Amino acid sequence: MSSVTILAWNFRGLDLLWHLIGFYGQLEIGRHHESWALLKSLKSSSTLPWVCLGDFNEITKQSEKMGYKGPRFTFVRKHHDSVLRERLDRVLMNHAWEEQFPGSISHHLLTVRSDHSTILLKVQRRVQHVGRKGDRQFRFENYWLNDDESESIVREAWSQEMSASMMDRVLAKIARCGVLLPDWSAHKFGNLPGRIKKLQSNL
Repeated sequence: MSSVTILAWNFRGLDLLWHLIGFYGQLEIGRHHESWALLKSLKSSSTLPWVCLGDFNEITKQSEKMGYKGPRFTFVRKHHDSVLRERLDRVLMNHAWEEQFPGSISHHLLTVRSDHSTILLKVQRRVQHVGRKGDRQFRFENYWLNDDESESIVREAWSQEMSASMMDRVLAKIARCGVLLPDWSAHKFGNLPGRIKKLQSNL
């Protein structure tokens, strides 16, 4: 029996059922294949969107990595006069999860109690297209340009790093703008379009 430690469960969030998997792979190089075989079997066991995060000890495909913020290396250990830095902790996802949450990003948080960084996963649901009842349409408002904060919001959305095709990267960053800008606007200005519409109806 493999000694790979794994936790997996379903999590219903953002009105969508998806899998979250916490993963800790084999430490021995000669047994790394066991970790990937287990992950592969989990991947094929469900058609639901799933995301997997933890200590993998290695990586096979650049395309499976999620964009991240924070230090590049998630593992730091001092050994005599040298310092070992590696990126062992990662977030992987399947295509179904990436389609539903294209604006998501993992943050590598510094910690003083472990030689591994803490991974904070910020989940961003994709912006729906117009055409069905209840869908949300993203419209860029010109009045946002009058506030300098809008530029920083866009820069944050476009600073996301990910390994994907150029088109997929552009679409994901636009989707992230479609989440961050309306949320920022709602906190900054309130329901300004609604107030304008109400004033127009009173004229």
